Amino acid sequence: MADVKVVSAANENRVLFSGTEADARAFVEDNFPRHHVDPATPVMTEPEPDVYLVNGGQKEMYLGPEDEDGWVKVGGSKAGGKAS
Repeated sequence: MADVKVVSAANENRVLFSGTEADARAFVEDNFPRHHVDPATPVMTEPEPDVYLVNGGQKEMYLGPEDEDGWVKVGGSKAGGKAS
């Protein structure tokens, strides 16, 4: 099983965490619980994540516990979630 990594959204070459998928998701949920909100923007049309979870080349972002989808694929639909 390949490691999953968490990278900075501003610089995807900067790896913040590397490990199992469950550990990587827990790292994001514990340390980056909500997407970035720019206070200068009156209405955010698309979430701006601070980090991406990269699993097998597919990027995902975490929108926070209050969002019904939670994890979503970047540029797409509902993604995985915390493993039980």
